[in-house]
Amino acid sequence: MKERTSLFGLIGHPVSKSLSPRIHNAAFKELGINAVYIAFDVPEEGLTDVVKGFRYICRGFNVTIPHKPSIIPLLDEVDPVASKIGAVNTVKVEGGKLIGTNTDWSAFKLLLEPHLSEFENALILGAGGAAKACIYALYELGFKKITVLNRTLKRAEELKEELERKLSGVEIAVRPLKADYVSNPEVFVNATPMGMYGDPSFLKSVIDKVRRSIVVDMAYSLNGTFLDKVKPGIAYISGIDILVEQAAQAFEFWTGLKAPRDVMRRAVRHEG
Repeated sequence: MKERTSLFGLIGHPVSKSLSPRIHNAAFKELGINAVYIAFDVPEEGLTDVVKGFRYICRGFNVTIPHKPSIIPLLDEVDPVASKIGAVNTVKVEGGKLIGTNTDWSAFKLLLEPHLSEFENALILGAGGAAKACIYALYELGFKKITVLNRTLKRAEELKEELERKLSGVEIAVRPLKADYVSNPEVFVNATPMGMYGDPSFLKSVIDKVRRSIVVDMAYSLNGTFLDKVKPGIAYISGIDILVEQAAQAFEFWTGLKAPRDVMRRAVRHEG
């Protein structure tokens, strides 16, 4: 009897530009695993039904915008870190149970830590699931003061209230999305889609203000984001770097095998 093909996937809305299928399918091919990874566009009203179905047909799946927080009540188990962050980006199906974790924060921490010499202050653009993962990683690295700039102050204030309650000793300042609040922080993180498409005017306005910062772009594009092309700061970590590492950790969580990171990286390498 022919071996059954295992199904892995991504759920989010939209997902048409996702590079995750390239990454994971390249890894399966490299290791000779009979599996396929597919991106599924799932609007918010369809999330519950899709997750119920995945319990029976998937071995594992990733979760992206806007479902990282809202999937948590639909899972059987969520690891303590993902619970603190309030966002799950990776789910394993094991023995009929849905087990959630978060590899965004650990990928961010792993790639950022070698560049750090001080742990003073960090500034993050955005207040969504990616921002929460970054804040948790910074907290684990020893940062005590983190500033969040966001277009919607209410959302940023909700993030502040939630994470200051969960993360003892961290101080989160909330500000509107204005260049005036950017002034060479130790770490500068773009945790928004800015620079992937559309007008990158805000990012252009702060390039000179992050020249002495370690800059991390959580956004990614096959052709490179605005920050990929500029590569500002004393060190630069691209969204592709983060994407590949979080995918590799998800792959290992699902399969128990060491992920072929070089192969996964080559699957999405762009000319910057």
